Amino acid sequence: MSKSFAALFLGGALLAGCGSESPVPAADARAAAAPSSKDTSGLGAALLAAPAGMQVSYGPEIGPYGSLKATRLGQEAVRQAKLDRPECASTGQLDASAPEVKGSPAAVIAFVSQTTSLTQSLVELPENKAVLPGPLAKQCRRYRAAVGGQAVTYATQELRVPKVGDGTRAFLTTASGSGPSVQIGSGVVRHRNVIMSILMVGSKVKYDDLNRNIRQAYQKLATTLP
Repeated sequence: MSKSFAALFLGGALLAGCGSESPVPAADARAAAAPSSKDTSGLGAALLAAPAGMQVSYGPEIGPYGSLKATRLGQEAVRQAKLDRPECASTGQLDASAPEVKGSPAAVIAFVSQTTSLTQSLVELPENKAVLPGPLAKQCRRYRAAVGGQAVTYATQELRVPKVGDGTRAFLTTASGSGPSVQIGSGVVRHRNVIMSILMVGSKVKYDDLNRNIRQAYQKLATTLP
């Protein structure tokens, strides 16, 4: 699976092992699981445990959102890519360049299986700034990009998923180029002033799997930070 296909949708897609054909060895997974800083926000405790059939490939990483490796990888990927519609790279995502987002407490973790990667991020925003990313813009339903020397076409649809928390959005993107296509399923949920993002990457992302992961992740978040 080409890493470059998913690069525009979060550095976490790369960290989750999208480019691997096999899971991360257990010793490496344990090393990657070491927190990057002390968790004073409580967000680390609200992250998912490894789903059945998956293991940790990165994190948990904790700190200001703009300082996270996952955030910086995503921003660098966007800078290196050439999109015919640059505004579409941020579909379903927070604006990491905004000061109130960049400095907000955050936590991220990534998991991988033989076929799929799963990344979760939590960002605790000021209450008056805790707003979900907007709906899919019409011009972003289909766009093209040059990523790592490859021509990639992105086709995105907004999914209807049962609402959880204070608001929910979900998207499914198919990235196709010279090799096998890759699907990126994403969900974003607001829980009070915390924005939770879920990202699944695989050759095929099923609606039921994405919906289940969104709901399980939200349940853990709501239980830990009621």
